[in-house]
Amino acid sequence: MYTPWQAEKAKAKASWKADVAEAKAWWWCEKHWWCHNSKEHHHGYHYGHHYGPPPSDCPIKSAGTKIFSKKKKFEALLSASIVDPYDNVGYTMGDNADFPNFDSFTDAGMTAVIGETQYTSTGFVNNNLITNQASGDPIYCAGCNGSYRLTFTSTSIGTPEGVFAAGVVVAAEAEGVFGTIAFVTYGDGSTDEFPVPDQSDGEDPFWGIIDCRRIASIHMGLAGGAPNIDNDVQRMAQSTLIIGV
Repeated sequence: MYTPWQAEKAKAKASWKADVAEAKAWWWCEKHWWCHNSKEHHHGYHYGHHYGPPPSDCPIKSAGTKIFSKKKKFEALLSASIVDPYDNVGYTMGDNADFPNFDSFTDAGMTAVIGETQYTSTGFVNNNLITNQASGDPIYCAGCNGSYRLTFTSTSIGTPEGVFAAGVVVAAEAEGVFGTIAFVTYGDGSTDEFPVPDQSDGEDPFWGIIDCRRIASIHMGLAGGAPNIDNDVQRMAQSTLIIGV
């Protein structure tokens, strides 16, 4: 049976050991990039047992999220990918509306064409558009002043946590893209956001992301993942979607 003094001594000793263990954990964390990427680290906790070395098949081995502005550099790192330029014949048969140069799809209808990425229009409900078809360079948008979410948790090349890589060719020139924030949810549930490039030197820019936590979804809209339908605030459209591992 501890005396009060012995009990306090034991408590102090246990607390000291915990402090030392936490200090060691943080020191170890500083040396390992995948610890920096852990959900616990982002929220101010020490490195937890749930996280370990990055997957051997992850396209990158350096610290943190990698953002790409060059499509070729992005694709060169991928061992497998699915590229969708929105020219599949299924995109010419909208389940909402079907016109010679314009098709509108529900979320389910849009998702079913390729059957990889899940599409959700978050501004205008069930309003996924494929436009510009007659030019031979079709474009996807959800308004195009409407926001949308791309979800990658049920693809043939990823896992239920998502894919390692996702990127879009931004249809900036044709649709006057501006004000878009890519709100990213990673496979561990953590989130981050990045500005999407708009018109640049008369060319359609590329925006891509690779992260070993996997990309579960990307919401193209406003900061914080907020939806939009205001044409004066934000516009977004894309001519190609690439997902990969």
